[in-house]
This record gives sequence, structure tokens and C-alpha cells, in this order.
Amino acid sequence: MMKTNFIYFLLIVGQPFFIWSQPTITNAGDLITGSVFQYKNCNTAGVVPGNSGPNVIWNFSGVTAITGTLTRSILSPSSTSNGSLFPSSNLVEKYSDGNFIYSTKTSTASFMDGIVDTSSNFSITYTNSILVCKKQVTMGTQLTDTFAGNFTSGGYNFTTKGTITLTGDAYGTLILPAKTYSNVLRVKLMQVEKDSLIQFGSVSTSTYVTFLWFDGISPAEILRIDSLSTTTPGAPAVKDVRYIINDNLSTTGIVSNIQAVDFRFYPNPAKDEITINTPGNGELRIQNHLGIVIESSRIEDTIKSISVAHCPPGVYFMTFDTGTFKQVSKLVIQR
Repeated sequence: MMKTNFIYFLLIVGQPFFIWSQPTITNAGDLITGSVFQYKNCNTAGVVPGNSGPNVIWNFSGVTAITGTLTRSILSPSSTSNGSLFPSSNLVEKYSDGNFIYSTKTSTASFMDGIVDTSSNFSITYTNSILVCKKQVTMGTQLTDTFAGNFTSGGYNFTTKGTITLTGDAYGTLILPAKTYSNVLRVKLMQVEKDSLIQFGSVSTSTYVTFLWFDGISPAEILRIDSLSTTTPGAPAVKDVRYIINDNLSTTGIVSNIQAVDFRFYPNPAKDEITINTPGNGELRIQNHLGIVIESSRIEDTIKSISVAHCPPGVYFMTFDTGTFKQVSKLVIQR
């Protein structure tokens, strides 16, 4: 049963050596149809959750990846064979291991409507959908939601109900094997559910703990770890660790490549100035991690230089929009 693969949790420890301003993430879980994300599954040995609070360093550099890449594709439910089971869903996450998560995305949050695991013939339908993400979240944000549903496993029918609490519990620096992310926000999900076996009337209680790290640029989590404890006799705790390997927005479906334009800029990281090189005309916009526009320019020259000397050091995202083509790229400013 792959249910535990879809509750989010994360990790690691350290003492802060940078002081960052508290981030507000405005696009957490704001997945777009056509997006494709890739993750490395990791060995869980020795992986433990890190501290909560401000200016934490989570050092995950020593984690070892397991062979294979997990692909997460965002599709329309109508394009899948089980889409009719979830008529209210407006997107589905298709995983390369055979799992499908059907969800309803609103302007403020995302709710899971159900799961279909084709590899183990497991499925769950939530009659009261479960909160899995809030688009705008900062440290101190806390929401509690109730859910209910039913599922079949091993030929037995179950009902399930419980509560889930979403908390923005930390921010700081996340160190992964190939990359370091600054000013990330950690979101914690605590899910407590009671599963009742209808045929025999027995009840088991499960607790899922999830941490997700968001960098404010990619709408998908950069890292996640899942854990489970249950009152079912002999059932072991389950833990899953994975981190993203294609966090560049231009490779995750946020690019609308209707009419491709060779848009390039350099240097990156930049100090005082960047040079734009593109054969097309368009609008350039640079935003900080809060979504505030700090630079807006019309690009009509093949090569144009733009000053970023007024921008504080940090991570920004830069949008180039011709009207038929949009590209969003990371820009790092260092001094």
C-alpha cells in the first residue's frame, strides 16, 4: 500500500551561520498541468528531522540516492483512466511508480480527493477531502482540517477519518548533495487518522508526520521525508526520503513554450549588472522571494544590460514574456 508515499516530511540539523529574513511562500503546491518534476529516492538510514524555528541549517549533504529517478507529472484528470472516480478534481499527480493522486486546487490551497495505486491495486476516496498544501504560508502559519474517506486493501473494506494540521514551523538554509538553498521555508503536516475495518469492526490509529521544504521559486517541494507509526500489531514505521533534481522553473512546466525564443542572461550569480541576450522583444520582470517586483523593463534590443546594483543579495526569479512565450528563471545576486 503506497498511501504513505504521499504525506510529506523532512529533516536534518545544524546551527545557523547566516541570518535570513523570514520568507513568505506564495506558490507552495501551486502545480500546473503539464509540469514534470523529478526526484531522487534516498537511503533513509541515519536521516532524522531537524530543528524548528528561525535561521536553521538542515545539512542533508551526506544522504545517498537509491538507483532510479521518480518522475512526477501533473495532468488533467480527464486524461487518466480513473479520472471519472474523482469528478471534483482539477489535477492529478502521476508518479512513475504507478501512483496517481487526484486533487482539487483552489486559489488558496490544495486538497487531496483520492489515490489510486496501480501497482498494488490500492485506492482511497476521500468523501471529505484532505488539506495537503496552502499556497501562502510563512513561519507561524497553522491550519487544522478534518477528513474522511474509504478504501479497500487486501480485499477488505475500510473507512477512515481524522485530522491534519499544517504548520509553517521553520526557515533557514537547506543543504542537499548537489546544491544549497537559502531562505527556504519548512512546512510540517501532522496527520492522525483512524482506520476501521468494516468486516470485523476493528480500529487502528496511524500518525503520519511530514516536512516539506519550499524555496519560493519551484511550486513543488525541494525535499520531503515521510514517516508513519501505527497501532496495528507488527506494522513497522515507514520512512521515505526524496529530493528534487530539476528545480529550474524552465524545466517544470512553468514555461509556456508556444513560440520558443532563445532567451539568455549572464552572469548568474550576478553582482551589479546582468546582460540579456534574446532575438525577440518582450517584457522582463524580476521579483524577490515575496513576489514583489523590483525591476521591470521592456526588452527591444538583441543585447541589453540591466543594473541590479540596487537589489540586496539573494535569490530572485526573472520572467521574460513575449505574449506567446514565457520563461521564468532563477537569478542569484551576490556581493
